[in-house]
Amino acid sequence: MSKTTSTMIAPKSFGRRLISAIAMLLFLVGASPYIIAKTPLRNVLLQQVGAKDGLSITSQSAEFGWFTPLILRGLRVEGEHSQMKVRIAGLHFSQSWFETWLTLPDIGEVAVTSPEIELLLREGPPVPRESKPPVEPIVGKFEVRDASFRVMAPRDNQEIIRMEQLDVTARIIAGESGRTLTIEPVKLLDQIELSPEMCDRGLQLVAPPLANSTSVSGSASLEITRCNVPLRQAAETALAVERIDIAGKLQLHHVQSSMKESIFRDLASIVAGLLRIELPDTMRIADGTEVRFEVRDGRVYHEGLTFLLPEVSPDMTWRTKGSVGLLDETLDLVVLAQIPFTLAGDGLLASRLAEQPIEIHIGGTLDQPKLELPRERNWLKEAAGALAGDDASGVVQPLAETVVDLLEQARARREENAASGAPNVLERMRERLRRGREQREQRTQPSRPPAPPSDSESISL
Repeated sequence: MSKTTSTMIAPKSFGRRLISAIAMLLFLVGASPYIIAKTPLRNVLLQQVGAKDGLSITSQSAEFGWFTPLILRGLRVEGEHSQMKVRIAGLHFSQSWFETWLTLPDIGEVAVTSPEIELLLREGPPVPRESKPPVEPIVGKFEVRDASFRVMAPRDNQEIIRMEQLDVTARIIAGESGRTLTIEPVKLLDQIELSPEMCDRGLQLVAPPLANSTSVSGSASLEITRCNVPLRQAAETALAVERIDIAGKLQLHHVQSSMKESIFRDLASIVAGLLRIELPDTMRIADGTEVRFEVRDGRVYHEGLTFLLPEVSPDMTWRTKGSVGLLDETLDLVVLAQIPFTLAGDGLLASRLAEQPIEIHIGGTLDQPKLELPRERNWLKEAAGALAGDDASGVVQPLAETVVDLLEQARARREENAASGAPNVLERMRERLRRGREQREQRTQPSRPPAPPSDSESISL
């Protein structure tokens, strides 16, 4: 009797234990989102997610369940070597974590509240990163509200640029060539004060005259009208840069910049020499100038930038258009300088220069610009023709050589001439033109002895 009874009780006891275990398992599974959200397990999970891309991620609190939207609060993200720090007040997903997991890689709509992003620029060449397995790609829509963004200088941690109260709508879209980050039109800067660091850390690509400025004043407004940026791995950076597609407008207000290290210093010295005036110390961007720019094929193209030399004349305008390389900062610029008649003087050459803009090409890089005459240049021939008549062949080449020589070696020649007392470029130009005129007179009147040169025959520039 006892043996039979114990045999009957054993299966019942096992069944109860099994049911209890299943119930406990179901309870743990059902309560797991709450347990993770309310315990340190939340940050353990976030750290594992961020480790795939070298990020440290923590949050102060979270709310999520199997069928309730996922919410993270007090989120902190820090990149490797502390170069990037992100603080987010709230991250609200439109669906639960379970729905998000089922619909991966599409995470739906995400509301990002009050993100604060701080980026510390690295000094010197980038440090190679260790190869890591690719992060699981995601796509979705992000509504960013009240965002702020700061860029810090590498040496002294001084603020280079700050953007605040930004409302941005962004999407990550999947395509045949990979994922693309698309940002809807947005105004990023609204009359922010300019600094030399800002002009050397971004604005120089859109407004090359501001590159290498040792002092600058004024403000700028920046609006993005189109933005499509491919998301690639580090090994594909060059290819990704080639596919960046951005368009926008840069407005400059009351901007003045020093000419000491400007890429246009030598060009300005040419015009100053022709007009017999001192090289100005500053240049001024025409107030309200709107520079339209596009980023494509790995370069930043711009047009519409107009600046002045106020120490010379408020009527003398300079206009630039062309492109700057995103990675190598190579230049392909065209500069048009319009000399007003009030400054041209009575000389034939100066008058000819005042009739149409001087067009100069700038190559090289932002750090080492190279000034060149355009291939289709014709103002030299016309100016020489006005001076020498129909037979300008003996004048065009010396004049062209003089201008090119002045463009490429202006600074060096100024120093040499000042030290040795040698004639300057304008005096050499006058001498060459005088000799050319004498040679033509000898050909047209061979029997007449050449007359000695007089001061009245010198060319007035």
